[in-house]
Amino acid sequence: MRIIPAFILSLAVLAGCGAQDVNEAAADEKPVDKVEVLAEEEIVKSTESKEEPEENKQTKQLYQFETMTFELMNGETARGQFQVNLLDPAETYEIDEGVKAELLEYFPDYDHDGEKPISRSPFHWNPAFIFKLTDGNQQELLFSTIDRTIKSEESHTLNVAVVDVTTTTFEGTVPDGGSTFEEVFDILKKAIGK
Repeated sequence: MRIIPAFILSLAVLAGCGAQDVNEAAADEKPVDKVEVLAEEEIVKSTESKEEPEENKQTKQLYQFETMTFELMNGETARGQFQVNLLDPAETYEIDEGVKAELLEYFPDYDHDGEKPISRSPFHWNPAFIFKLTDGNQQELLFSTIDRTIKSEESHTLNVAVVDVTTTTFEGTVPDGGSTFEEVFDILKKAIGK
C-alpha cells in the first residue's frame, strides 16, 4: 500500500520539477497547468493522511494456541483423550464407544460482557468452550477455559482437563498494550502442571 503513495509522490515531484524547467527554459511555450500539479499534491496529501501513524502500531511475532488436548473424566476414571484444532474445530469428538464430546460453542479470546461469554478478538489467545459430554446414557454440559471448568450441576461427574497444547506463530500488527499471549500461557502451564 505504501508503494502507491510513494509512486504518486514521485510523479508529483517530477511534475513539479518538469514545470519549473519548462517555465525557466522556454517562456514562450505553453506553461504547465498549475491546477493539475496542485491536484496531484492534494492526492498525495490525502493518501498520506489516511495512513495510521507508525508510532501507534507494532508489528511483532504473535503466538496463539493451535491445538488443545483434553482428557475426559467420569469421576476418577479416565475415559479417553480428544484433541481440538482451534484453527478449525470439529463439532463432535468420538472418544470411545458411547463416549464423546460435542463442541457447542467456542470463544477464541474469551471474555464476559456482563451478560454472556464473548470473544474479544479472532485470535486464539484465551480459548473457552461449551462442551456437551456423553458417556453412555449420561449427558452433561460443561464450560471450560484454559485454567478451569464449570459444571452445569454440582452433582455432575463428567469433566475435561487440558493435558497438552501446541502453539503457532504469525506476524501481526497490533496496537500497543494488546493482549499478551505470555500471560495466558503462564496461566495454562500452571493449570496443567508444566
